[in-house]
Amino acid sequence: MTQRRSDAGFTLMETLVAFAIFSLSVVAILQSYSLSSRSQVRAQASQQTAEFLGQLMSTVEARLDAPGETSGTTPDGYEWSLRVEEPEDGLCQITGVVTDTFGRRQTATTLRWKVEIFPRSEG
Repeated sequence: MTQRRSDAGFTLMETLVAFAIFSLSVVAILQSYSLSSRSQVRAQASQQTAEFLGQLMSTVEARLDAPGETSGTTPDGYEWSLRVEEPEDGLCQITGVVTDTFGRRQTATTLRWKVEIFPRSEG
């Protein structure tokens, strides 16, 4: 008499292989999610840094009363510097640099007429 093996279930080896494939899939999905989250945080920080740099550049008149440099740190941890130079007669070169909390720098430079920034005082 021969005994017939039932084909109704899975062998231990098939179960282990299926579990290994499932585990690798879960690990890959979690790593992808983690990378996506980090990228989103960095992109948001970069956008906030660019917005702060734009605000800094638009308020140059309030920061400096003569060509020179000023710098500071915000409560959010951004380090900034603002430099105004006179490269040509009648023009001012304004350079703003902001470093975010990840240590990345964003720089903006523009030229403005000197009279727009430092109006002549009457007297």
